[in-house]
Amino acid sequence: MPLSYRELTQPAAEPVTLAMAKQQLVIDNTFTADDTLITLYIVAARQYCERVMQRYIFTRSMLMTLDYFPLLSECVSGADQYAYVSSYIRSLSIIVPKAGLASVQSIKYTGNDGTPVTLPASTYVVDTVSEPGRIMPAPGCVWPYQQNYIPGQVQITYTMGTYGDGVNADNCPTDIKLAILLLVSHFYAHREATTEASLTNIPLGVDSLLAPHTFDTVY
Repeated sequence: MPLSYRELTQPAAEPVTLAMAKQQLVIDNTFTADDTLITLYIVAARQYCERVMQRYIFTRSMLMTLDYFPLLSECVSGADQYAYVSSYIRSLSIIVPKAGLASVQSIKYTGNDGTPVTLPASTYVVDTVSEPGRIMPAPGCVWPYQQNYIPGQVQITYTMGTYGDGVNADNCPTDIKLAILLLVSHFYAHREATTEASLTNIPLGVDSLLAPHTFDTVY
């Protein structure tokens, strides 16, 4: 199903604070000349970790667009009723890219008469337990039928974040925070795009720390 997705907002907080990063870098709190630079490194390190894990850490608002609602595909053949039902459900599901779906705010689409329509929340079910998260028609409901093919006509606004918002709830695992700190140290010590030095990953480094939280996704 053709789709695209992008962040509408940034998380309200970072898993690693500026004070924590300065401790990692062995920088006295009274030295503030590099605070802006270190803050940039924290954000870049968090974004890198999120890309590696295919998982959003703290909540932020997202927008996903589809060209059309899922269409019922041919179900599997055979007498296995559970496989049949499973195939039926998958064919109707909207799969949210990456892990960490927290909630869905709205689903809007272009009606057959060309006017924008907001789908009632009672007509769909949001699965925030599975990874990746899914959106499916509620029992007894079906996705709207669209006569016209309009690229990006289905717009889904939703919230992604696995470990809280970072302000009222911070459930980010310690090993993810440590991975961010290791990257901040690397960015601070190596400020050029290239180097003549031969760099080697340390044992139990970033990749090892992130591995338990990495989601294997096709998106």
